[in-house]
Amino acid sequence: MFGEARRRPGVRATLVVVAVTMLALAWPLGAPLYAEVYPGPDAGTVNEAITNAGLDARFDSEPITQFETATFRATVIYGTSSPNLPTVKVAWSNEAQLAAETKDTFNIEPTSASRQFLDDGTRRPGGGYELTWTWNVTPIVAGKQTLILRILPIVVVEGQVVPGLIDVNKPIAVTVDVHPGQRDFDEAVKAAAEMKVQVPDEMIVGEKYDVSASMSLAPNHSGTLSVDIDLDKGEGSSAVTIVEATTAPAAARTALPTSGDESIVRRWTVVSDEPGQIALVFTATVTGHAAAQDLAGKVPKTASARATPRAPSPGEILQQAVQYVAPIVGLAGAVLALLMAWKKWKSGKADPEDQQAAGSSVDEAP
Repeated sequence: MFGEARRRPGVRATLVVVAVTMLALAWPLGAPLYAEVYPGPDAGTVNEAITNAGLDARFDSEPITQFETATFRATVIYGTSSPNLPTVKVAWSNEAQLAAETKDTFNIEPTSASRQFLDDGTRRPGGGYELTWTWNVTPIVAGKQTLILRILPIVVVEGQVVPGLIDVNKPIAVTVDVHPGQRDFDEAVKAAAEMKVQVPDEMIVGEKYDVSASMSLAPNHSGTLSVDIDLDKGEGSSAVTIVEATTAPAAARTALPTSGDESIVRRWTVVSDEPGQIALVFTATVTGHAAAQDLAGKVPKTASARATPRAPSPGEILQQAVQYVAPIVGLAGAVLALLMAWKKWKSGKADPEDQQAAGSSVDEAP
């Protein structure tokens, strides 16, 4: 049979094609025939070193949620046409890089080698081959974010790496859903910024005043968040004494049946220690969790009051009058006593002189 094939060129060509085709199906990816499908490592020119490939880049599951890790895959498909995919240039050796367009919006950890070779590709059932890079991606910031995927062909011509030949960037728009825990936290922080405080406009030094602060939470927030309100003296405030009310925090929470919300209420007793301007700072502290992320925030709100001296009572007015008059009365008494003493002294001095004058008159009489 093979003798006949040698005598018939057409039959021989057919046998060669069949043999090569069978060999191509049986040989591994690195075989010379496979090298015709993609650029090999020993290309002589840049054009020989690169070829077109389709790029399929996506998350394994969508939508992705804030603080929850998802797998991102970038797959180049070569050796076949991929009309529904964007086209990138690939070489025998390629690197893939994934980064966030805005800093601190994603945590990205590669779970595959950054440089891979087309020889390591996997045959696709529909024809061609594919090579895949993977990353674990954790969104930190919710909303529309952008990941930048870069496929970098490493081209070697005549033993030298061609620098900066191709730098393919593919912006990938990603919408990150807000984690339910983060959503509850954000709503609680907003409610804290709107908390209501009750502080008198004026205080009398030494007297006690009731001061309170309240904020509303949605019913489901109480199970996922911890919220409390503290009161402190503000910077530059006059001296003031703050005593927390005896009501326990748990008992201070009361449901609001009209709105369906839950109200956090705190109360204090405040005593002004001196006249002046009092500054009170109410601080709402909100803590919670979103997946493995700890959430914490403080929201301050300042209120002020003017402290004035207490008006004296009638008894105090009399006492003050006595305190003011007593020194004057004492001084007047002292002056009067001195005056009387002086008169007495002067009177005592005058009597001997009068007696001496009278005696002289008697002696001179005939």
